[in-house]
Amino acid sequence: MEEIVKKILNENGIRDFEELINKYEKMIYGIAYRFLNNKEEAEDITQDTFLIIYRKIKNLKKHNSLTNWIYTIALNLTREH
Repeated sequence: MEEIVKKILNENGIRDFEELINKYEKMIYGIAYRFLNNKEEAEDITQDTFLIIYRKIKNLKKHNSLTNWIYTIALNLTREH
């Protein structure tokens, strides 16, 4: 499990979550925009992805890749859209 996840689950969760947002925001937006070709919808998918991450990050298993997990969430939301 990446160090940032450990930090989020500990004392400085919100500040460290902002770090996660800064690291993955472009990737998530890019996924959504490539599929939807719409700026506003891609922004909505990006926001929804971070909401899911925030709610479910405690369930991330140690052996899972954070990047792959986030990519999968973003891709699934985009497909469902």
